[in-house]
Amino acid sequence: MINHGYSEFVVEELSDLMHQIWTGWMEYLFTKCETVTVVQHHGMDRSQEVVLCSLPSDSELHWRRQMMTRYADLSDKEKGSDREQALKVLHLLRRITSEKKHG
Repeated sequence: MINHGYSEFVVEELSDLMHQIWTGWMEYLFTKCETVTVVQHHGMDRSQEVVLCSLPSDSELHWRRQMMTRYADLSDKEKGSDREQALKVLHLLRRITSEKKHG
């Protein structure tokens, strides 16, 4: 593992949380997608299935606008989901700090 000045435990715990957050987002995203499976042919003896995920244009426009907007300029409702994710990180940091003090 790379020497970055943090304990392996802290890095792994935070990495696990980041993966959980990403997984939650992807699960949500796929509920918004319409999927189509297409078979692509690559010559005589090779083919590959490709799954295309199509977003409704209103979702794409909404997320693109959010992506281009600084956090400070988001609506309170939009900031709410970022706050939820921040609280997950803070809860983990509190748990790690508490374990370090007591362990």
